[in-house]
Parts: sequence; structure tokens; C-alpha cells
Amino acid sequence: MKLEATVPIILFIIFLPLASAQDMAVGVYGDCHNFDVKVSTRNFEPGCYDVKIDVDTPSGKGEVYDPNKGWKSSYYYINGDYCVEGNASKTYKIRTNSDGDFKVLVKLRLNTTTLISDYYNIHQECPGEKEMPPEYFFLVVLLTILIILIGVVVYVKNPEKKKSKKKSR
Repeated sequence: MKLEATVPIILFIIFLPLASAQDMAVGVYGDCHNFDVKVSTRNFEPGCYDVKIDVDTPSGKGEVYDPNKGWKSSYYYINGDYCVEGNASKTYKIRTNSDGDFKVLVKLRLNTTTLISDYYNIHQECPGEKEMPPEYFFLVVLLTILIILIGVVVYVKNPEKKKSKKKSR
């Protein structure tokens, strides 16, 4: 009798992982300030979801491009912009307000259900003000001294200026 009761339980446990679950994948692409966030979903309930892409930078929130309203703070949802029928994918534009690394979190909301991705830590490759290597600094100093020296030599050796000074007296 025990064996008959445990077989359905074992079968249920074996086939439970095969049930389709909702899956959201997020990819962030770009180098400095301007990025694309690709949101892909699988096995989602059909409908048009509100999208929030939270861009958290060291100097505050970033911005997300809403196709209807333009650039908005990442505090806000883009209403009904991610429409799903089974599997779907869409790319959004974001921009940051600092050169530092930042975090991205994606939320999809349909009615009272909100699905949240993991935080993604993004490293920016922004070209900063590059310091001049010491070799170039010394080269600039030597060229400046050479130009000044040439100017002094030309001024001292110029015979016309000497003659004009003697005639003036």
C-alpha cells in the first residue's frame, strides 16, 4: 500500500521541473553613458507590461528613453510598452549621468503582478582625462626652452636693430 501512494508523489517530483516557468533575461550593451538594455522573456502571460529600468549610478538615477515621452528618469515606468504573446524581446535605451560603474534592475508589471530581474553591475569604459606621461612633459619643457633660446640669439645677433639703436642716439 505504501508503494502505491509513493509512486504518484515520486512522479510529481520528477516532472515538476519540466513545467514551464516564466523566465526573464536582461542584457546591457554599450561603453560610456549610452547603453542598450535588451529584455527577453519566455513563457510570460500574454499582455502589455509596464517596464521600469532602474539605472542606479554613483551620482543618482540615470534616464530611460520612453518612445512616447522622450527621456525620463529611471524612477518611472514606461506604461504598456512591453507586449508579450509567449516569448518576446525588446531593446530600450538608457543613459547615465556619471562615468562610474552603475547597476541596472528591470521590472515588468502587469496588473498587480510585478516581475523583477536581478541587479546587473555594469562597468563603464569612459575615456577620462588622460594624464600626460612624464616624458612628454619634459619634451614640452625642453622645446619651450629651445624656442626661448632661439629667440634670444636672434634678437642679440640681429645687426639692424643694433644700428638703428646707435643712429637714434
